[in-house]
Amino acid sequence: MTYIFAHGMGQTGEDWRETLSCMGAETYSKCPELWEMTEGEICYENIRQGFSECCNGFPEKNLSFRQ
Repeated sequence: MTYIFAHGMGQTGEDWRETLSCMGAETYSKCPELWEMTEGEICYENIRQGFSECCNGFPEKNLSFRQ
């Protein structure tokens, strides 16, 4: 199973590294940079669209989200 950790405003995917090391889940985890996957204006709709496209790129459909 792939775990996807989404960061909040003012954070980056790097902020999850310590958590992931404690879980031992580095191999099965993704921490996408939400701002980098956004095209155009940074707004909720564009971030959601970019995140959705990112998730659709995973082969498995059994995804677990942590926020």
